[in-house]
Amino acid sequence: MPEHGRAEAAIARFPAITFVKALLGPDRRAFYYVPDNKGLRLVPEPGGFRVEADFQTDIRDPEVRRVVKASIEDYWRGEFSYGGKTLRLRARVTIRPLAEGEPFAPERLQLVDGKDADLTSVTSESRVTLSRLFRYDTPAHEFGHVLGLVDDYREDYDPGTRSAVYTRLPGSLMSSSDGSLQPRHLKLAYQLLRRRRLVRPD
Repeated sequence: MPEHGRAEAAIARFPAITFVKALLGPDRRAFYYVPDNKGLRLVPEPGGFRVEADFQTDIRDPEVRRVVKASIEDYWRGEFSYGGKTLRLRARVTIRPLAEGEPFAPERLQLVDGKDADLTSVTSESRVTLSRLFRYDTPAHEFGHVLGLVDDYREDYDPGTRSAVYTRLPGSLMSSSDGSLQPRHLKLAYQLLRRRRLVRPD
């Protein structure tokens, strides 16, 4: 097969979402998902912006819903520098329980009961599946993925021990349970959100 033919075949196999909904990160390695969900809004307010996130959920326990909301709003607030200015970003979360038998709307943010204590909490674009056992930082970490952020760790394989080796960035919410939200996280979330979800004042 000619060289250009092999390249075209490789492109054909590459997921279209990478080109439509993702941006290549500054390290030229990670692809960042560009959020595009009706449950997300980036709203200007004095001194910065507010991220409004409206979730649907099948989680019945109101205390769990309260903790999820508190986790995201506690972690996702702070300042970052952009265009020579200091801006503030904060999250405001609404979680609406679905009625019994009511389906999730595919175009909305979804908070799903993992129904299994052994399950690891995971996020796929706008769908967060929460383990029955989770730390307080977990919803905030998973919300970072909803906003387009990737994990701040890299998994490699060590042939000597035949096991996975993780390289983590210390102090980062997107890396470890004892981490916090960094200004770079806020800045990147703002940059990704403003591409599609910026609501301008009338």
